[in-house]
Amino acid sequence: MHCKRHGQKSAGFTGRFGLTVRSCLACGPALPAFLVLAVCLAVVAAGLPCAGTSARDTALPDPSCTPTGRPLDGYWVCHAGSRRTMLRDGDLTAAFDLCALADTPHVYAIGPVEGLRGEITLYDGTPSIAVVADGAVRVDTTFDRRAVFLVYGAARHWRTVPVPNALDGLAAVEAFVRAAAVTAGLDPERPFPFRIEGRVDRLAYHVIFKTGDASHGSHDLPAHKRAKRPFALKGNTPVNIVGFWADAAGEGVYTHPGRRTHLHFQGRGAVSSPVSGHVDDVSLGAGALLYLPCGRAGCD
Repeated sequence: MHCKRHGQKSAGFTGRFGLTVRSCLACGPALPAFLVLAVCLAVVAAGLPCAGTSARDTALPDPSCTPTGRPLDGYWVCHAGSRRTMLRDGDLTAAFDLCALADTPHVYAIGPVEGLRGEITLYDGTPSIAVVADGAVRVDTTFDRRAVFLVYGAARHWRTVPVPNALDGLAAVEAFVRAAAVTAGLDPERPFPFRIEGRVDRLAYHVIFKTGDASHGSHDLPAHKRAKRPFALKGNTPVNIVGFWADAAGEGVYTHPGRRTHLHFQGRGAVSSPVSGHVDDVSLGAGALLYLPCGRAGCD
């Protein structure tokens, strides 16, 4: 930025809502000092952590996969980056800036943090960024992260499907989701978001957290496995699970090969401290509720 009066550089910053405070190095603040301070405090309160994103590094939802693009569906799924490409090329740089979703209502999203330094989970617009510190999971609730790859979406309305019996293992959960989706009229050859709320008898999960300089050196499947830090929840723990069903094209891109689902979770209710991560295995208790997208209100 330059000062029109002196032709010199000016310093400043831009807040989340586009409000910029500038001062010329020759003529001093463009606003009275007390007013500059007041504006600075207001910008910080408005969400400064998402400041500084640009059109170059901020991905926005593709209009073709939003409810506007498909008004009859009432739901949408998008993705940026690719797990397959990450492992093939060892590229751990960001493909998506999470700040792009900060003002998207009721959005869901999952993916790894840039550099594989954590796990991103958005549940109904609430972010949970899990990292590892001193051998334990620590959770941040900011949008100020970027993802190596991300799958994200939302639904206008949800259909509630009770889970009558316990589901033991990811394969059982995936089979139940497929059967319920077909019964509800969803095409299993098209991607869709889903969510599960209930108690788990067990839940094994990991938080990927690559140490050292994550921007350099090779990264392949063995290195990827070494970067996963395993954890587990105790039995009878209430959780919110966010999942995405992949079509054939999405399998291996934002799911593991051979899987049509990718699941993350956030702890809730009686969980003593915030927790979230990537679901590796789960035993879902009877009485949980599966929510599938539908195109109209009252579709239960």
